[in-house]
Amino acid sequence: MVLLLLLCTQGCKTTGTVEEPVTEEQAPADTLESSVDSAKTKELIQKQNELQKDLESAYREELMDKYQMQANAISTFYINAQQHFFNGNYERAMYYIREALKIRENADIYALKGNIHLAQGSTTEFLSSWKRALELDETIPIPGSEVIIKELQRSGLIDDNQGDKKAKDVENGRAHVESYIRY
Repeated sequence: MVLLLLLCTQGCKTTGTVEEPVTEEQAPADTLESSVDSAKTKELIQKQNELQKDLESAYREELMDKYQMQANAISTFYINAQQHFFNGNYERAMYYIREALKIRENADIYALKGNIHLAQGSTTEFLSSWKRALELDETIPIPGSEVIIKELQRSGLIDDNQGDKKAKDVENGRAHVESYIRY
């Protein structure tokens, strides 16, 4: 207590005034200031949350646009590769395959790449591409070509049952088409 009085008197000597304790009339003003500060803080937090949501939305849209453009490019390259492949322009088809693979690996793209290699006479590249296609998607449809089925079976990439089933499906499909044409 004596120490407190000494500190108070020393404080009075240095400033020349005695500080009064906070009264009840002053307390509501301080509470009002703190509630104003609290309201400002809540408002700032709300604005920050709104900005965060806007940024997230803009980023999501940007990503969607980016991935949509990539998907469109892959589809375009794949379709062009198929068209050139079916028209016998294998070099041009391979160009489009390489462009599609620069964007993203895909089982269908590797399968078509393998088929192009087989058409060019490169069995090793055909098998390598089909192996990668099956690694990416083991359920990828096997084309109905007997040559493709036999090569995939011979290399062990598909078993005889898969090839036999596919060959039967192809035969049934041909029979269905032939019966349809006859009538």
